[in-house]
Amino acid sequence: MGGLVALRAGAAASGGPAPAKGLAFDWGEQDEFKHIPVTCRMLDTELSAYGITHSAEGYEGTHGSGMMGPNGRMYQKMLPFFNRLLKFE
Repeated sequence: MGGLVALRAGAAASGGPAPAKGLAFDWGEQDEFKHIPVTCRMLDTELSAYGITHSAEGYEGTHGSGMMGPNGRMYQKMLPFFNRLLKFE
């Protein structure tokens, strides 16, 4: 997904932010920023423990590996995620 993606449905009736319609994130297992794989796995575990629906995926590669191009995560993961959850009127 190229990092963390959360979609919100607009303002809630109380005037505060609405609950996220979707939450997805990924990480490269060989990321140059060594804290990212560890903390993403921790976040995945915590979200699961609280029963929060999300998508979390580790992939073989570094911080930006396989992001672009027709087989990249941008086209294969991120854009389909937005397409499923965003409704345009």
